[in-house]
Amino acid sequence: MKNVDFFIQRGITMTDIKYYYPENMDSACKLLKNQRNLLINGASSVKFRNLDRYDGMVDVSRLLDKNIKEEGGHILLGPSMKISQLVGYKNKESSLDILGIAAENIGTTPIRNQVSLGGNVTMIYPWSDLPVVMLCLDAEMKTYLDGETYSYSTEEYYDKQPISLIEKGEILTGIKIKKVEGRKAAFLTFNKSQGDFAAMDVACSYKLDEYGSMINLHIAVSGVYPLPKRVSLLEEELEGKEPEESSVSEIIKKWNFTISGRDFKYSKNYLEKVLKVMVRRSIQIDISSFLEEVKS
Repeated sequence: MKNVDFFIQRGITMTDIKYYYPENMDSACKLLKNQRNLLINGASSVKFRNLDRYDGMVDVSRLLDKNIKEEGGHILLGPSMKISQLVGYKNKESSLDILGIAAENIGTTPIRNQVSLGGNVTMIYPWSDLPVVMLCLDAEMKTYLDGETYSYSTEEYYDKQPISLIEKGEILTGIKIKKVEGRKAAFLTFNKSQGDFAAMDVACSYKLDEYGSMINLHIAVSGVYPLPKRVSLLEEELEGKEPEESSVSEIIKKWNFTISGRDFKYSKNYLEKVLKVMVRRSIQIDISSFLEEVKS
């Protein structure tokens, strides 16, 4: 049983909560339609749950893919893979390298060895790092329920807490990301110290047209809003401009991000100032130079 010490501290015995290892997806879906059963994969979020609400735990880690695969012009990420598997990920389509950069930012090595990809992108906490990457790469979230497969864009998936969006018994089965030639991308994070929870994350991606202007610009932010989200109005304002244009910096500097600033360690004003710098840098720093800066 995972997190045994935690259960003991809470006064919960093993017989209080049933532990299920379903043999197939349909059995898992059936068990999870009971709202008193909790889906677990890496089980790292159990400590944040009110366990009095549950009678059982349904471990789907053996049913879901644990690998990174290439399929045509896409990569497929298995939700049962551990975050540690993504650390240092490289792809010929270099904008996908931000998956590895963001993964390395998640907690410490023991945490990355336990947390599953599916959990990090579906159980959203202010410090969840990968959702902004999924938003800026236009990932497609694939799910399964009762013999049928479903797809969600990331904007749909993060319109509300994903566990509130999907149906009872519906399970995330994979993440599909299109490889886009010539796309640039960056991931930046802000926290108090190495290994600390992120106060905010920013991810950005775009292509350059024949004139050097940004097209298909995506800017995603998390930590300072209730849920990770794209800053669509700012994207529209900056679309068609060259990354190094002085007007880009001026627009970002004057932009009102209207953040909620829920992190007690920092004032709302301070977080907004830092966010503006992060957004500008994510646009103006090429991914290769950003990697060099991180390593230095």
